[in-house]
Amino acid sequence: MSPGYTLDHIRVLKLLENNSSFKKEDLRKNTGLQPVRLYRVITRLLIDGLIEKENKDGAEYYKITEKGREYLRQLREVLA
Repeated sequence: MSPGYTLDHIRVLKLLENNSSFKKEDLRKNTGLQPVRLYRVITRLLIDGLIEKENKDGAEYYKITEKGREYLRQLREVLA
C-alpha cells in the first residue's frame, strides 16, 4: 500500500465506500475539490488500485475496490 494519502484521497474513498459509484462531476460537487486536484487524487487512487473506473452510458464512473475498502478498514483500526 502506497503511503502518503492526503485527506482529499481519504474523502474520495469514503464517498465511494458509501455509494455504489460516482461520476467525476458528482465527486467534484461532493468534495469541493478543484478539477485539477480531483484529477490528481483520482489518478493516484486508480494507479494504486484503490478505486476503479467503469463506463456506463458513455459516462465515466468511479467505484471503490476491495483493496480500497481494506485500506479504509486498516486506517480505522489505526485511528481507533
